[in-house]
Amino acid sequence: VRSEPTGMPAQGIPFRADSRLLFRYSAMTLNAHRIHYDQAYATGVEGYAGLVVHGPLQATLLMNLAARAVGSQRFSFDFRGIAPLYEGEDASLHIEAATSGKAWVQTGSGSQSMQAEFKPLDAGL
Repeated sequence: VRSEPTGMPAQGIPFRADSRLLFRYSAMTLNAHRIHYDQAYATGVEGYAGLVVHGPLQATLLMNLAARAVGSQRFSFDFRGIAPLYEGEDASLHIEAATSGKAWVQTGSGSQSMQAEFKPLDAGL
């Protein structure tokens, strides 16, 4: 049973990356891997179905969701990429519990592309 934080839709928060976002994120993070901004390279050379959404971008979105859930508390955050998410693909951000738990990116087809776990840290740290 999943409990959603107050104000979070049960179906998650919709998310879709376009090619401009991927190019800008690559530039901002100094990530020169062409799978994120060169369609011909991503599909023709690397064999992906399209431009690949950065794992760290997905993790950042989930971390921001977790931060809103835990409020002002410090928290740990661990993430793991599961499968590629592609530019233009419908996706949504989900969270299992409002203060400690799991978060994930779910594709429009129902699979997960990113999983994360978070929990508040002891105030004495």
